[in-house]
Amino acid sequence: MKLKILIMAAAAAVIFTTALFIGPKIINPFSVNEIDKEILISIRLPRVIVSILMGMALGASGAVLQGVLRNPLADPYILGISSGAALTAVIGIISGFTFWGILTIPLLAFTGALITGIFVGAMGWKRGGFWPERLLLAGVGLGFLFSAVLMLIMSISSDEGLRRATLWIFGDLSMADWAIIPYGLIFIAGGLAISLSRAKALNALILGDELSYSLGFSPRRERLILFVAVG
Repeated sequence: MKLKILIMAAAAAVIFTTALFIGPKIINPFSVNEIDKEILISIRLPRVIVSILMGMALGASGAVLQGVLRNPLADPYILGISSGAALTAVIGIISGFTFWGILTIPLLAFTGALITGIFVGAMGWKRGGFWPERLLLAGVGLGFLFSAVLMLIMSISSDEGLRRATLWIFGDLSMADWAIIPYGLIFIAGGLAISLSRAKALNALILGDELSYSLGFSPRRERLILFVAVG
């Protein structure tokens, strides 16, 4: 296990360094002039940090959902959460809505993910608790529905709106800068803190609801808390 962690850490360090110095303009790390320094600090470094935060959030949310639903295939995409976030974000991008400045699209995506999570939770609720099977089926169904609506909106949008929406869906980091990083840290740190605080409960959920009750955890309450953390 330690060897695997060391290998992954080394690979991450290599990728991090490569992303900083290799691009449209290759920068020599041993000979950095003022222009190169500006490119590194103002453009590439914020984008790399944002991509790391995004990877952390997706990885952590996937791990939590797999435990909550007792399904190794569960992730935000299967539950439709990502589709809901993409739909509201694309609507904001195409409509040109910029009421909250640089936070507009992230907040719209967060709102879409939260609303989708509420819908999935409501559809997966039965007899006073969440049923993992119903949650998965509801998530898959809503995911397909939101994806269809998303494709419809993009098909009737302008060329510029379609271009910007497509770039965003594919993970565009061109707008990433130092100003947006603190907000991302707040949301991600909050979700990680909640998830880590419920680690024992998550381990109990993996064993089944009956064993969770016997260990002193309420599956209904713990699933609700963990869904909020994922959102």
